[in-house]
Amino acid sequence: MSGGLKPGFDCNVCYENPVDPVVTKCGHLYCWKCLHSWLEKGVAECPVCKAGVTKESVIPVYGQGSSCEDRRDVPKESVPERPNAQRDPPPRRREGPRHGFTSGASIHIGVFPFGLTVNIADWFGGTDEETQNMLVALAFVGLSMIIVWTVLFSL
Repeated sequence: MSGGLKPGFDCNVCYENPVDPVVTKCGHLYCWKCLHSWLEKGVAECPVCKAGVTKESVIPVYGQGSSCEDRRDVPKESVPERPNAQRDPPPRRREGPRHGFTSGASIHIGVFPFGLTVNIADWFGGTDEETQNMLVALAFVGLSMIIVWTVLFSL
């Protein structure tokens, strides 16, 4: 069963309602058969804007309940299946409050009005990169506290 689009969307090669529609990364719409035959000629560029196109870089368009009979005389065996859509994995979610409570700590060193305050609250939620950045920041804060402590009490 071939998926087609509603009238108003035309293939940029045959100017008909696209059958098994695909979109290039530059945004132009084609029938998979038309674009495949274009790419088989050795032309690796978009027929409209001449941007680079490969079979792997096109994006299939899926619709619900739309079907369109292919009125063109292109043997189905000569055209491979259109490429599958590429999906990136979803980003890891931040851990939210647990049972209405959040974790946290506060450290204050110094004499009023001077001092150093460090607040640690949900530092280890989020993506691996965010966690790594927080660990590096925590290491620098700890190192600077040791240096300040050493300088103050060695005098």
